[in-house]
Amino acid sequence: MDKRHHYLVEKSKFFNSDFLVREGFIRRENFTSMIAIVGLADATNHFLQQEGLQETFGQSARGEEIATAIMDKLSAVNQAHEGVYVERTNNRYLLHAQVGASNHAEDKLNTPAHRIRVGEEPTLLAHLKQSAPYHKYFPSGTGDLFAFDQGYLDHLDAVVDIIDGSFQLGYRYITTYLKNTDLIRVTGYLVKKSEVERFRKGEAVLRDTTWYGAGTDDCANVFDRQLRDEDDVCAA
Repeated sequence: MDKRHHYLVEKSKFFNSDFLVREGFIRRENFTSMIAIVGLADATNHFLQQEGLQETFGQSARGEEIATAIMDKLSAVNQAHEGVYVERTNNRYLLHAQVGASNHAEDKLNTPAHRIRVGEEPTLLAHLKQSAPYHKYFPSGTGDLFAFDQGYLDHLDAVVDIIDGSFQLGYRYITTYLKNTDLIRVTGYLVKKSEVERFRKGEAVLRDTTWYGAGTDDCANVFDRQLRDEDDVCAA
């Protein structure tokens, strides 16, 4: 990251030459950079196996201890480093949540950010309580995504209560969407499942996010997130 900043500011002279700077829209002093992570769940699951525990991140008290220790260490290492040209954030880089990619077989082993692997999620309330403490590590953004059943439309007040409660627990960002709709939130972007299906058949599609969404689904099964149905919502 230091090298990138040296290049951007000192060699490419972006902040001296770009029209956005010349016309007063941006200033170098207002910029920072983000260091993103993937695979907290996978790292935690690995250590759980090393300890002989048949448990998984998201449903393991010991797993939470391991994951918290990892994040504490990562945060400490980041805070101990003085960043380059990031006065805006007290000369420190910010931790951010990465989704991963689909460029290499190893990507299948990297669950996005601090999220629980799809297929290993606990109940909704337990999931919210489990994930909330990790948001504090990511001042530049992280979040969880929850797929709701169509029936939740009859209980919008309950969903509002869930969102309010999530923020009281420490959430900074939360995404909900209908499981049975064509448009789905993959992570920081939306895709249409019908477009992904066309892409997989070798047909032309309009947006590059379709390609990214297909790859992320191949790696992380994001189209198959646990359905949060009406009973789950009302119970929470």
